[in-house]
Amino acid sequence: MGRRAMVMGAVLALLWPAGPARADTAVGLGAAKAIDGEPAHVLTLAWRSEQRHPWELMLGYIAQRDYAGRAPLSDALLLAASKRFTWRGWFASGGVAWVSEDNEVLSGHGQFLTAAGWRGRRWSVSLRHLSNGDTHGRNRGETFLLLERAF
Repeated sequence: MGRRAMVMGAVLALLWPAGPARADTAVGLGAAKAIDGEPAHVLTLAWRSEQRHPWELMLGYIAQRDYAGRAPLSDALLLAASKRFTWRGWFASGGVAWVSEDNEVLSGHGQFLTAAGWRGRRWSVSLRHLSNGDTHGRNRGETFLLLERAF
């Protein structure tokens, strides 16, 4: 079993809801903004706590993409923890993230994850940005639109 598979398995075990029934797990599918004409698919698994302003733990995957004739950007895994603030279905969140790749778009493994969106009973849509916040190196970041289904 590869290192990435072991890390993903361990994180999934940690994210699996063990708390009250109001906590939820959500699966997300999205698309990252095109970098030099090449978009990427995004898959996520998130767990949110039960508070009115919940904590969110997210495991994500950003698919490989070609990059302007240079070496392709590798698949990237992300692990994030953020605090979500809600108001009448609308939400904004901010937190920290670790990414598996240090490349032209995500420079450094330490990142910040911000989001704004709307959540209904089981579905949500959000615009998210993953970036190092100009703390070191390049700072292009990944911006992606995410559709989630909560269980």
